[in-house]
Amino acid sequence: MAFICRNVILCLCLLMLSQGWRSYAQPQQPAEQKPTEAKPAPPAEQKATEAKPAPPAEKKAAEKKRVRPAGQPDSSDGQFSFAPLYWIGRTHPLMRTGRAAVEGVSSDLDFPGKNTPVLGGVVSFPAGNDDTLRVSYFRTQAQGNTVASKALSFFGVAFSTGDYLSVGYNLQNAKISLDYVSWPGPARATSFRLKTLWELQYISFQPTVYAPFKPTEDSSGNAIETFATMNKWFIYPSLGLGIEKALSQHVRVEVKASGFALPHFPTVWDGEALVACRVKHFEVLFGARAFHFKTSPKREEYVRATLPGAYAGIRWYPKRHD
Repeated sequence: MAFICRNVILCLCLLMLSQGWRSYAQPQQPAEQKPTEAKPAPPAEQKATEAKPAPPAEKKAAEKKRVRPAGQPDSSDGQFSFAPLYWIGRTHPLMRTGRAAVEGVSSDLDFPGKNTPVLGGVVSFPAGNDDTLRVSYFRTQAQGNTVASKALSFFGVAFSTGDYLSVGYNLQNAKISLDYVSWPGPARATSFRLKTLWELQYISFQPTVYAPFKPTEDSSGNAIETFATMNKWFIYPSLGLGIEKALSQHVRVEVKASGFALPHFPTVWDGEALVACRVKHFEVLFGARAFHFKTSPKREEYVRATLPGAYAGIRWYPKRHD
């Protein structure tokens, strides 16, 4: 009986193996694929539009041309321009005795005379985005007469009490300024802008003191100096802020101030407030301005002066924003 059972189990195992081998040997049918729908061909006009490249000349001109966004007010930022300025500024510089002067020797002098109107100008260059590099210059001078109230010494030349003095000076300033639009950024349609000013200034003050009636020789025949002059100049950095507010599409106001100072060293600061009215390629400017400087007090003599006043000008834009 046990022998029969074993044979039956063996037959069942062989049957199962044969069925599994047959199912493995049969080739599997590929899965039935659905027919793909054919996409409609694009119209002939669309094909021609897609295939036609932009003309190189027109593409280059479009990339080069700078277009002012719609709604953005006119501004002087990021454009080339030139502006002559006429500044009615009045000043009376003071020269004082410095720390290096010999004890008992005075160099105190209040410059007499009325200075000439200040002539100057500003040339602006685009500096990327809406930033602007500005180069400005102004110059003024004066001549007057006074009498020495005590013994004085200027630049190594001595003058006696009662000497009749012809006094003059020539003041010049040149400045390079990067007006960086810090807020809200370039090409924004906004009526308000905040700028940081990064500047380098050159200040030159050349005084002259002349005693026309003073003897040129002493009793021994030695020459006596009657003319004294020296160019007191320095180059200084200055930092500042500027704000611009558009009152309308073509009228804006602008306020700027910058300066730099260290104890016992030269000092410089300047500021201005203006109203600008723009018509096509021109902009009429009028406002007020002030400029101050002081040379180093460590020398034998030093000079300080403040130059405030009203000014006007016309700014020309060869290529204005559209």
